[in-house]
Amino acid sequence: MAAFNLRQAGPEDAALLSRLKIAIYRLTYRDLLPSDLLAGLGPDDPHVGVDAWRTRLLDPENDIRVVEMGEPAGYCAVVRPTWEFPGAKAVLDQLYLAPAWQGGGTADAFWRAVTDPLPRPFALSAFEGNYRARRFYEARGGRITDRIALLHHRQQPFPEVVYTFDRTASEYQSLRRTIR
Repeated sequence: MAAFNLRQAGPEDAALLSRLKIAIYRLTYRDLLPSDLLAGLGPDDPHVGVDAWRTRLLDPENDIRVVEMGEPAGYCAVVRPTWEFPGAKAVLDQLYLAPAWQGGGTADAFWRAVTDPLPRPFALSAFEGNYRARRFYEARGGRITDRIALLHHRQQPFPEVVYTFDRTASEYQSLRRTIR
């Protein structure tokens, strides 16, 4: 596993976070989301652009961090719960590690560093067709508690599953060993 630093992001990171999200989205979702949607993402996009990130970064209720491994390699965003996540005390809105840094235990260490301190239960969502992420979340104790569709493109919904986590990754692994 590569060593990494998880640092608090500030408004000065808006352009970096926009570039990271766009690059990671284009790689991660190239077989899941329409190519015109991915190609249209850019620094002026109202959802992933620099201004959108600056707004998120200036909201004191958001906890946004950059993961660095000699260079920026991903990021995470914890936000206040919204109506899509009833009963959650926190929402892990975004957790992305560039594909080049996935594997070898880095993603698991990143997951633990971000989620172990979160209040329980916390929730997150993943595209229904993102089976790799879904396996990752289910292996760490996530249970499906709802289905939503927040993203629509050309009137087509892209369904997501909501995962709720009641235990830390360590607690869940310990429980799994006890049951076996």
